[in-house]
Amino acid sequence: MKRLYITDLDGTLFHGGAMISTRSAAMLNELIKRGALISVASARSPIGVGLTNLREVRFRLPLVLMNGAMLYDLAADRILESCEWVPETIARTLEICREGGKTPFLYRVEEGGKLDVVFTDLTSEGEREFYQERTGKFPGMFRRLSAYPLTGAVYCSMQDTEAVLRPIQERLRDVANVDSVLYADNYRENNWYLEIFSARAGKGNGLLRLKKWAGADAVTAFGDNYNDIAMLEKADIACVVANGAAGVKDVADVIISSNEEDGVAAYIAADYAPDGKDDSH
Repeated sequence: MKRLYITDLDGTLFHGGAMISTRSAAMLNELIKRGALISVASARSPIGVGLTNLREVRFRLPLVLMNGAMLYDLAADRILESCEWVPETIARTLEICREGGKTPFLYRVEEGGKLDVVFTDLTSEGEREFYQERTGKFPGMFRRLSAYPLTGAVYCSMQDTEAVLRPIQERLRDVANVDSVLYADNYRENNWYLEIFSARAGKGNGLLRLKKWAGADAVTAFGDNYNDIAMLEKADIACVVANGAAGVKDVADVIISSNEEDGVAAYIAADYAPDGKDDSH
């Protein structure tokens, strides 16, 4: 049986410093070398991945990024496929955000597969910190405009308190072909993310697309936060790290060691059967 292992990054594979440990990277590289099918499903964009040391892992499969809105070839720095909205959908989505006091980062895929990120204003301290960190390393990637372009849009991201973001998410439920996740920041206290994407995206659908891409028969998924639930529910085996949120542990088949203890890599190393037999726990 060909089994795909797919893991969230922040709070799951990554240690608290938003990096993969030397031990985990070495273990995953050895497993991939032996033939294990290993990939990532993250809310991070290609830009966000570029702020980390994830390239220390020599992935052979595409990564599921931006909560399933795209499949990305990390080695080639190339977007393989993305779930775009029609202009009318993104216009309505941005209108609801604006009425809730938010002007999100809008991620667009331009012709040729280039990622473009635009915004009209920064409305929280979390967003300002997010922008400063990324624009320092990727100058010109984030553009401030007077109005949003409506073509090529694949993703909206914003940060604020739960009280500000939850009413926006509730209103978005009535918009066709729009899905979203709301979850607490792993690194900043009282800061929440609202991520909005096509209903064709989501980590769960991204898992299914990658499963087909890899020709896998079964999937083991790893997560810690509420935006991982759809992925965990679609997996054959759902693993949640010991540091995961209590509500996420409720959907787990297995609770594994924490991110600080290299729980994901240790589980895969114990579980993977290179001869094709299924030794799943």
